[in-house]
Amino acid sequence: RPNAPSGRLAISVGRRWGVMRYQWIKKYYDAGMPGYDNDGIKVFVAAGWITAEQYKQITKVEYVTDGLR
Repeated sequence: RPNAPSGRLAISVGRRWGVMRYQWIKKYYDAGMPGYDNDGIKVFVAAGWITAEQYKQITKVEYVTDGLR
């Protein structure tokens, strides 16, 4: 893509999106939005949007895979 960031800028943009995703997911989880329960948040770990450590920070529960991945 001609206008896509590259190098350090791409890493910076990627980290910012990761932080934004985490904040967005946590906000919805804390608000009790439908689909944002512990099992719903596992989907974001499986998709690579958040880490297992971030899952634990959000839910206060250790991330354990259900074997479907």
